[in-house]
Amino acid sequence: MIRAAIRRFLADERGTNALELALVTPLFVLIIIGIFAFGFVLWVENSIQSAAAQAARCAVVDNACASVSQIQNAAVGWALGAPIATANVTVNQNATCAAGVTGTAVAITYTATFFVISTTMSAESCYPALS
Repeated sequence: MIRAAIRRFLADERGTNALELALVTPLFVLIIIGIFAFGFVLWVENSIQSAAAQAARCAVVDNACASVSQIQNAAVGWALGAPIATANVTVNQNATCAAGVTGTAVAITYTATFFVISTTMSAESCYPALS
């Protein structure tokens, strides 16, 4: 009698789908969150790299970026999606860009946090002075 009840219990497959779903769902959720976090980090990295390049170019070409504070404000304005502060923007107006050419260098550091993932990113760009 007890053996028959045990056999019936072990042969019963009701609820297996719910059990499989309960075991696999956390893994799928972590994968989806990881994809979004990776995309967010790439987006912010691209944003600060573009902001550094635009600010360095503005410092050399445009009169609206004549001072360091104006260059920093321009970099903050071009950092789409990354709420950087002017304290995170470093400007060197007498930098050596490449092969001894003097220009303006702009460097940006930013710490991005997505849920529990936190990473510090940096971007630097140097634009040669017009001669």
